[in-house]
Amino acid sequence: MNILLNPFLLLTVSLIGLLVALLRYSIKAIRRLGVNGYLFQLGRLAKAVTGSLAKITAGLMGFLAASADTSDEILDEHNDQPMRDVGLIGEYNFRTHKLDAGTDPNGWYEEDM
Repeated sequence: MNILLNPFLLLTVSLIGLLVALLRYSIKAIRRLGVNGYLFQLGRLAKAVTGSLAKITAGLMGFLAASADTSDEILDEHNDQPMRDVGLIGEYNFRTHKLDAGTDPNGWYEEDM
């Protein structure tokens, strides 16, 4: 196992680098703005990031909700047309897409296939 290419090590090093960069920026900003100004700017940044993430999440949820199949109709497995009269008892007539008694002389039933 190569320790230099270990994903956990790379993640740890990158997180430490980000924290060091944030700390250096924070020290410079506190010296320039003061503690109150720095915390005010940090709050504005947190509010902007939270708002952006909320908008992205809402858009994704809307996209997923719009693409969901909410129809209750059962489709015929052969030609993807909706089956009608699904609750009735009988044999499925492929010509009319309905369930009937199986006596239609022009009907196409399961045994005809």
